[in-house]
Amino acid sequence: MTHLKVTLLTSLTAILSIISSSAFAHTSAMDSSIFSGFLHPFSGLDHLLAMFAVGIWAAQQQNKTNLMIPVGFLAFLLIGFGIGLSVITLPVIGQSSIEVGIALSVLILGLLIVNAVSLPTPWAISLVGLFALYHGVAHGTEATGASTAIFAIGFMLSSALLHCAGVQTANFFKNTSLFKNYAQKLSQVTGIFIALFGASFLLY
Repeated sequence: MTHLKVTLLTSLTAILSIISSSAFAHTSAMDSSIFSGFLHPFSGLDHLLAMFAVGIWAAQQQNKTNLMIPVGFLAFLLIGFGIGLSVITLPVIGQSSIEVGIALSVLILGLLIVNAVSLPTPWAISLVGLFALYHGVAHGTEATGASTAIFAIGFMLSSALLHCAGVQTANFFKNTSLFKNYAQKLSQVTGIFIALFGASFLLY
């Protein structure tokens, strides 16, 4: 059953990621339907990898922290969406671009996974919350029309799906006999690829 869940989640993630036309798809406004909202985190590889990475890092944590990290991310994602609707720009070190904050989130999350960093729950939530604000602002600035709440429901659902895909992938590595002895290495390799993509987003 676990194998089936991982297969379904990762397959769906892969299929939807194919619709991405570029790593950054935040330059044009999207309509406010729930379908557009659902697809929006898949419209850029930066969004997709960040959400997926949050799930993997959460699975590496102990106790309630592994649940609070994605929940905290989603909460701040919604706050960021509201900020984006108000067209308020968040500060970014060195550049006034939301894209830099998003790229940094991908890079740092990848590094956290590589090193299996464990933080106290308040610090972990604060960190992913900061990342989520940037992603939420990007969503908010691209929502148009009167149905922004419907759009928000859509991207919140898909973001949660990506978190689940990350958690289930990490758990699959840990709980499957074939990969169990290599679970840490597999997670590290995944984190390295995520971090490399994050670095490439910063460079390009």
